[in-house]
Amino acid sequence: MIVINNPNAGESLGFLKCWLRTGRCWRGLRPQATAPFPFSWTLGGVRPTELSRDTPACDSHGAWGGGLGPPAADCDRCPDTAHEAPRDPGTGLVVLGAHALRTKEATQQVFSISAVITHPDYQPTTHTSDICLLQLNSSATLGPAVGLLGLPRRGARPPRAGTRCKVAGWGSVSDFEELPPGLMEAEVRVLELDACNSSWKGQLSPAMLCTHSGDRRRRGFCSADSGGPLVCRNRAYGLVSFSGLWCGDPKTPDVYTQVSAFVTWIRDVIRHGQRGPQPRTTGGRQALSEPQ
Repeated sequence: MIVINNPNAGESLGFLKCWLRTGRCWRGLRPQATAPFPFSWTLGGVRPTELSRDTPACDSHGAWGGGLGPPAADCDRCPDTAHEAPRDPGTGLVVLGAHALRTKEATQQVFSISAVITHPDYQPTTHTSDICLLQLNSSATLGPAVGLLGLPRRGARPPRAGTRCKVAGWGSVSDFEELPPGLMEAEVRVLELDACNSSWKGQLSPAMLCTHSGDRRRRGFCSADSGGPLVCRNRAYGLVSFSGLWCGDPKTPDVYTQVSAFVTWIRDVIRHGQRGPQPRTTGGRQALSEPQ
């Protein structure tokens, strides 16, 4: 998800801390554990009932996805991958400032979801335009455990093939659904899109981005972290979208939503509300008007 703050705060949207489970994330034989809150821009989500249980708030059934965070202190919208978002806003919570899965930390900020805004071109069968915004019920407070990560400029090209990036999350650390005790990270390398598309039999679109381990080790995302961030040069270039059956399989490289392709849409939603700019007729021609 991407949490978006004040629309006047510029284009540095950002990621917030999250634990969510659904999709594929954290492929890797030995992903590296992080120190508390190095990725303060990752956010997470759980079902409301999970917070009242004695079991971990993020178990294999209790949460959904990963996400992006805000550009200023008035954080109230979060982008996520569309396939990862709850269909009913009332069925999920967004949790910021989390590091461990099995601990209720004082740094956590919990929000309900007031609206889910899916990209109008999203196609669930092909994962095209796999991005949405979650509107939170109130604003987040920035601090040591809840921070910001800039987005790329709108239309910016993805990093060149071979660029080293990091992906982080709370998903499985093996093909056997083994969950880590806390936030994990893995270093991956950008893969040229044509080569990735060839591996995927031509199924990819230009608004996608791929990574691989860059060596013989299996590294990347795995089950449970869809919507999580791919960070290159301190900017959020990707959202975890989909991959193959096995974690880190070089035959099916990891695929992300390319964030730079959607910055204009994100800012339009912030500026015009849930429906975006609305057409109106003026003298036989269509113009844009603000939603009522």
